[in-house]
Amino acid sequence: SLHSFSFSLLGLELSKLGGSSLLVIVAVYGFSRLLARRASYFSKVKLASRNEDDELLSRSIEEALDAKKERAGESPKEKKGPKDVFTNAATVGGIFVVLYIISSNLDGYISSLALPEQYTVRQISVTLKTIILGMSYLACFIYGANALGLFLLGVDMVMNPEKHKEEQ
Repeated sequence: SLHSFSFSLLGLELSKLGGSSLLVIVAVYGFSRLLARRASYFSKVKLASRNEDDELLSRSIEEALDAKKERAGESPKEKKGPKDVFTNAATVGGIFVVLYIISSNLDGYISSLALPEQYTVRQISVTLKTIILGMSYLACFIYGANALGLFLLGVDMVMNPEKHKEEQ
């Protein structure tokens, strides 16, 4: 009995060590890929700036700016008012409510599932449940915070209209 107990503790420690090692390996791999991509991008940008064809680069930038100005001239940008801000706040608030209902239903469903008997499988199940519900409620919170921010911006636009006038 004592012999099997020490093996189960050893197995528990090994599973924790293995999971932690896997997480560190995945994080290091992802971070190294990110740094490699950024290094590749910045080396290309640096090589492009050293290129003796700076005239071509500046000409293409000017053409892009001219095209942007022409598009802006064709469709003048209309000024957004409090009505637009409140409409967007209501839309984002509706998405928040839908996400909250989905998250609550998902939480109820996942909580009603029975956990497995094996320790390792149980730990993995709890981890996946935490990740899924955490991401679900995080998305819900982000939309809720955006809805609140837009609503408060609309209130501020109504209370202080001179603060939000565009300078010409």
